[in-house]
Amino acid sequence: MADVFISYHVASAAGVVRQIAEQLRGRGVTYWYSEGDMKPGFNFPQVAPREIEACKVFLLILDEGAMNSFHVETELGLAVERIREISIIPFRVQEAPLQGWMKYYLKHIQIMNNRLTPPLDRRVAELADYIAQLLGKAPRVQPSAPPIVQPPTLWTPPAALWTRETLSAGGGHTVGLRKDGSVVAVGDNSEGQCDVTDWRDIVALTAGSLHTVGLRKDGTVVAVGSNGCGQCDVIAWRDVAAVSAGNSHTLGLRKDGSVVAVGRNEERQCDVAAWRDIAAVSTGYYHTVGLRKDGSVVAVGDNNYGQCDVSEWRDIAAVSARDCQTVGLRKDGSVVAVGSNSCGQCDVSEWRDIVAASAGDFHTVGLRKDGSVVAIGWNKYGQCDVTAWRDIVAVSAGSFHTVGLRKDGSVVAVGNNWYGVCDVSDWRDIQLP
Repeated sequence: MADVFISYHVASAAGVVRQIAEQLRGRGVTYWYSEGDMKPGFNFPQVAPREIEACKVFLLILDEGAMNSFHVETELGLAVERIREISIIPFRVQEAPLQGWMKYYLKHIQIMNNRLTPPLDRRVAELADYIAQLLGKAPRVQPSAPPIVQPPTLWTPPAALWTRETLSAGGGHTVGLRKDGSVVAVGDNSEGQCDVTDWRDIVALTAGSLHTVGLRKDGTVVAVGSNGCGQCDVIAWRDVAAVSAGNSHTLGLRKDGSVVAVGRNEERQCDVAAWRDIAAVSTGYYHTVGLRKDGSVVAVGDNNYGQCDVSEWRDIAAVSARDCQTVGLRKDGSVVAVGSNSCGQCDVSEWRDIVAASAGDFHTVGLRKDGSVVAIGWNKYGQCDVTAWRDIVAVSAGSFHTVGLRKDGSVVAVGNNWYGVCDVSDWRDIQLP
């Protein structure tokens, strides 16, 4: 498999791609592009996804043809699913304003050489040098060449376009998504919420109080566990990009930015049919929170503790709702919280350099940029004892426990080990979010 997957519109950018391929080859970088690497008899819809899944760099050639290409749209969508694992580099070769799906996908990804200067051949050489450096290969030495341009700041989450959990702490159980698309679970299984061993092709999951929801690769959804309020009635959902399970309701974020909900609605927590342009959703005990693409936030449901008072929030990159509180992660790495503060779980205003935040029932957990973790709130069971954790890439706060995913795919947990909910020390190959 190749280091670089080149996505482009064949009719308009073939010449540029051949130039780029030549430059990459001269630097020892392997690449794949359809015109040069599709052999007779190969099935493109089968081959291209495998190459995208294996690449380290996804190079998108931006021109008007690409903006109107179904193949480019599909390829970029597959690459965005791996945003935390690969580098996505849009390289502009033509003045063409971003439109529709392209604008949506590239909202948080900086375009390299957004201006069409210097000349193309020089920009192609600079691009190849940058990719070589990114992959740890030595750039070709050219003493007479101009200095390499400052590489673009590639987007590093906090917020992906769609929030996709791969490790989730529920009310009394913990679920993890393995790299092969299977799922593992420990903890309370009184309602069958841990009966996930047969699940396959899962790309995201979420643990509610007594149920578990999984998102399949094809955009369909599966659920197990308590269904007393219909919170597991998700079999008809299609084109779903993210899921969130609450106490007794379930949310699905569709790829078009609309939202679907099932389950308890006495507090109107499922009144989300009118929501549009949503980038992420999170479910609390009896309330629901949605993050819009513009960084604003909307909420519905029980507001007895002010957990839905989010209408003034701006520049939010991620949201997390649980019990009677809502936590928002700002794009600058600071954190805001509203709702019940009975145990100090909303005292997060001094946190900085946070890249992910998770709200538990009575505690809040934050993941710092350096891989360390901070927690605040009720600590009766040690669920906030996370100061020694290192190399963490994701966190999830449950009712009375906290789990963390290390960058090597192993998992750590602290808190009440009721029903073995923290027995995750032997988990391996958990997919990074």
